[in-house]
Amino acid sequence: MIELGCITMRRKLILLVASVGMAVLESACARTQAPTVNAVQGNLEQVMLGIMYPAANVIGVAQEKDPIEIPLADDAITTPDPMGSIYGGWRAVENASIALVESTTLMTTPGRKCTNGTDVPTQNPEWAHFVEELRKDSLAAYEAAKTKDQQKLREAGTAMDMVCDSCHERYLETPNVEDRCK
Repeated sequence: MIELGCITMRRKLILLVASVGMAVLESACARTQAPTVNAVQGNLEQVMLGIMYPAANVIGVAQEKDPIEIPLADDAITTPDPMGSIYGGWRAVENASIALVESTTLMTTPGRKCTNGTDVPTQNPEWAHFVEELRKDSLAAYEAAKTKDQQKLREAGTAMDMVCDSCHERYLETPNVEDRCK
């Protein structure tokens, strides 16, 4: 009878330890899972003005002036100018190029809206072509920045300008804001 009680006590102890272990493991797993976030926060104009426009300006500056020759800002840690920051020079050009590459994904995120509330025309083949060309040209700018080849950066930057101008002419520069993205 005593032996049977010990087996029962041993089983209870094992079950208790296993239960506590499972609870700890479950809690740890819950903490490591990424929180669910709404994928679309800003409209297309906000993505362009907040990410793409500043990045394109970095590439534009680097086309005209050797990034190594651009001096650091007086406060290179907190300056809003990527070229004058402690991460300036060719590194800023690399970062700007990657920001543009990554932004092409943001431009095609399902649910993204234009400023007028219209869906971004992700299903339009012309739009898809503009976005893909921008991605390709941004990758070329990145490769040029990695090798510090200003001439190749100029070529990539010129191609980026052309695709941006074509897309803006078609989808942005409309007489009425309501007609954007159509």
